[in-house]
Amino acid sequence: MARLLLGAKRSFLIANYDYAMILHFLRQNGWVPSGTAEPVGWGVRRGLDSLGQGKPWNATLYFVGHGQRVMPGEALAMAERLEDLWPDIPSHDVMAPKVGMVIDLPYHKRIRVPKAGVLVSGFEYFSGEQRAVVRRFINFALEGGFAITQTKYQ
Repeated sequence: MARLLLGAKRSFLIANYDYAMILHFLRQNGWVPSGTAEPVGWGVRRGLDSLGQGKPWNATLYFVGHGQRVMPGEALAMAERLEDLWPDIPSHDVMAPKVGMVIDLPYHKRIRVPKAGVLVSGFEYFSGEQRAVVRRFINFALEGGFAITQTKYQ
């Protein structure tokens, strides 16, 4: 599975692990989420709870792919925070000694997963070739808000 981020101008396909690491990296480095907007049609899809009241959207959800929306100001804040962190991400691979498993998916780059029990910072994870993931996300988020959906690799 992957996250398919749908922007006004284009879409952006990102591996689940990479997207989760971007969110973690942002939070660990000062980004305070303002919340996502409910997916279009959320109230109709979710119906009523056991008390007969509509189920409110959980605005803290940035990972699940229900179509929730990251508003333009939030996308800009994410991009700007990553831009601030960019110079400190090593251009050489510092994560290699911590890799425990590599997931090789068709039509996608390999995903390096840390060894069990080994903590990896965002600076380590996105070092070397992985820096490109951050740069592509920055460029995408600078274009404006987006909806978070999910897809399978095809």
